[in-house]
Amino acid sequence: MQVEAIAEGFRRRFGRPAEVGARAPGRVNLIGEHTDYNDGLVLPCAIDRATVVLAARRDDARIRVYSRERDALADFAAGAPQRRGDWLDYVQAVVFALAERGVTVPGFDLAVASDVPLESGLSSSAALGVALATALDRALQTRAQAVRAAPRRARHWVSLARTRALAGDRLGALDAVARAVQLDPHSPVARVLEVRLLLALGRPEEAVTPLRDAIHSHPAAASQMLEALFRASDDASLVRAAVPDLAGPRRQVGRMLVAAGHARAGAEELAASLALGSAEPRTALESARAFAGAGDANAAISVLRETLARLPEDPLLASELARLEAARDAQSSVPRGGTS
Repeated sequence: MQVEAIAEGFRRRFGRPAEVGARAPGRVNLIGEHTDYNDGLVLPCAIDRATVVLAARRDDARIRVYSRERDALADFAAGAPQRRGDWLDYVQAVVFALAERGVTVPGFDLAVASDVPLESGLSSSAALGVALATALDRALQTRAQAVRAAPRRARHWVSLARTRALAGDRLGALDAVARAVQLDPHSPVARVLEVRLLLALGRPEEAVTPLRDAIHSHPAAASQMLEALFRASDDASLVRAAVPDLAGPRRQVGRMLVAAGHARAGAEELAASLALGSAEPRTALESARAFAGAGDANAAISVLRETLARLPEDPLLASELARLEAARDAQSSVPRGGTS
């Protein structure tokens, strides 16, 4: 296609030159027809036929569209696209999708020209959608608008999720909160709500990754969420997998596991918190005593020695280390057959 001829047609039709334009090719699937939206494999390639969209802004809120192939002119309100059941719906769908992403589309004059055969499996409608979206992005910086609008739109979906949860529709609430997370992955409110819904639905394994993300962005909620996961699963390894490499959350989960009778796992988490953060005498003592309670005096002594290297003047750590070393030495001096 000759873009110059299309641009001249735009000028004749609308009485002014186009301001922006875009081109998108048709495509053919070498393998995988209708599998792309069913999680299947597909191998498409572009063809040498394409759709061109030219555009110029208007002063009002109408969108006028001229189709060269149909020699037809149609229009609709930019802020209120409504399905008509004809070719204009493909244009309206792009405007609607942009509005769903927080982009305000003003009035435009559009000209569409294409040599992609219609209804031939060559993605003529997709070529139109991509060309139009690209042209509008060049005119309006739509991607930047969508990024700026994402947190506000995420809050809307969080509100919808809470409403559905209160109504007892937990699955619907989970769908809504997943949309909020997609829009604003760093929203602690959305992440925390996602974790709570998964636990309420009895799906603790699925809560591990969002819980770890939620703790990263909202550390203050770590204790409550980790305890909820442990109550729902009664699985120490699952809880440990949900803890990010942050000293505070690891210390919290360590104390929780020790209190629940998982001495070894709790001791390891407490020791990990010491390696990630400052040397805390209380945490070192808790870790050492939990290791000793699990029958691993050497690990207990190692924790105390490492902490004392950072806090050499701490009397409580030194006293506990001396006690554990004496107990270990006394144990090792006992003959294997028993006392004499």
